[in-house]
Amino acid sequence: MRASLQHIATFHDHALYVGKDNKWALKSGSHWCDTPALQAQASLLWLPLLEHDYREVHAALRSGLTHASPKQVAQRLDTFPVLDLLRLAMTSRSSWYWVELALGWASHVELASDLRCAVQALALDPTVPQPTRHRAKRLWHTEKE
Repeated sequence: MRASLQHIATFHDHALYVGKDNKWALKSGSHWCDTPALQAQASLLWLPLLEHDYREVHAALRSGLTHASPKQVAQRLDTFPVLDLLRLAMTSRSSWYWVELALGWASHVELASDLRCAVQALALDPTVPQPTRHRAKRLWHTEKE
């Protein structure tokens, strides 16, 4: 499968690839993680993407897809697993750092219902650090409108 992947963008030591089937993969060093593994939350390899500004990542993806037709660009951007990445960061609770960064990205995308519930849970959970809880509350109230 890796032979059929096309390099789209690199963020420090994380390289993003997309296949003809619009499945995404991320490589860091010798480690790979594809969309199905991200969806299964089998790896945390994708989390460092959150350290980059969402708009910059989106612009880099769009720039890396310039070889494709406008229809292909739209399809590939639509299949970029941003919601899966946010789900991993918000539900794995591997670190509040990743949750906070995911909340920053979440303000740029339309959240699926399970992610809106996750944001609400973060906003209402007294064990969540106060700055993160307040950020989740702001996002939750914005999403409800």
